[in-house]
Amino acid sequence: MDPYQQVKYWLDVIDYCSSVGFATVKQEQLGKEQAWADSTRWSFEFFSPAANPHSPENQVACSLHVADTIGADILRHTYGVETLDVEVLESAAFTAVRFKSREKQLLSLPLDERKAAFTAQASKLLSEGSQIRPKSFAFPAELEMVDGCLMSTDEKADPNVMFYWPNRIDGGIRAAVPFVFLYKKPLGRSGFPPLTGWFSKGLGASG
Repeated sequence: MDPYQQVKYWLDVIDYCSSVGFATVKQEQLGKEQAWADSTRWSFEFFSPAANPHSPENQVACSLHVADTIGADILRHTYGVETLDVEVLESAAFTAVRFKSREKQLLSLPLDERKAAFTAQASKLLSEGSQIRPKSFAFPAELEMVDGCLMSTDEKADPNVMFYWPNRIDGGIRAAVPFVFLYKKPLGRSGFPPLTGWFSKGLGASG
């Protein structure tokens, strides 16, 4: 599957789960879940210390969607980072980060200012790099940042076989909301785990 088609499909899955709904859950209910341990591990890799949803300093509300026949197990974190409202939606395979400025929406800016604003906002949230290969938010200069755009730090990197997650980060604007999309790709491992079965039975229900 073309990487952009894959990320579009996963974004569609997120939209479906959002339309069905999320059930509020307390962090202490999640503490013994493998999904919570997985989320904690990847959040420390993906996020800056100030934006980590597992940081005790952040007032994070958690909710979840348990997969049905066409959905996915999704863990949702909502919180604020400086002037940004942040929504993190993660599965066993990926973490999507939606963010909106409380000061000025990205699409209200002139077209030639949007890329820099997007990069600055994303850089507040995400870690500065890895020991293997520092990542870059230098998205294509020729890209027009309009609603529906999708871009990548490296279009040639196939998420399924790339060596490590910093090799490719996707981003864009969807339904007027900027987002970045990160792949839970450990060193040297091919493919991704399924989107179902991440939560233990009986943890919660969609809706």
